[in-house]
Formats: sequence, structure tokens, C-alpha cells
Amino acid sequence: MHPDRRYLHFASLQHQFEAVEIGMQEAPIQLYELYNGGQKPLEFAFDLRPLEALRNEQFAHSVVECLEHTGTVQPGVKHLVQWKFSPLEEKVYTVPFIY
Repeated sequence: MHPDRRYLHFASLQHQFEAVEIGMQEAPIQLYELYNGGQKPLEFAFDLRPLEALRNEQFAHSVVECLEHTGTVQPGVKHLVQWKFSPLEEKVYTVPFIY
């Protein structure tokens, strides 16, 4: 492992949120894991434009909300990013992300 390279690992390239009851007043917080396998702190940032597009398609309702879209993961540490999933209807929502 080269000491200057960044190594951000994802639990999976696809993530499926736990099922949530439609119409809940407060959606539960769900977690997505990032791991820094490198030797230096690593900054991350999620592009939120896909979430905004989904929100616009869903009558201004935030179906998927990222509670921490930027941050730093320390070397050798797992970082849990907090999300909320609040569906309006029973269907599969797909949102592409670029990290």
C-alpha cells in the first residue's frame, strides 16, 4: 500500500435501505458505511443533485435525505453516514450517486 494514496472502501456499490412504513411522521435514521483503508485522513462528499431531482419528482418530498453529505474519515476507521428514507408509495426508488 502506497502511503500517499487514498483508499476509500464502500460496504457495497449498491445500498438498499430498510423498509419504512409509508406516511411515518419521522423516518428512522439509517446508516451507510465508509471505510478509510489508507494511512491519511480522507475527505468525502456526496453529490446531492440526484436527491434534489428525486425530491422534485416526488411533490417536493425528501424521499431520501443525506444527513451528512461531507466529512472526514480517519485512517483505519469505519465512518457511518446517516440517511433518512421516507417513501411516499410502495415502490423501488433508485438514486445514482457519485462520491
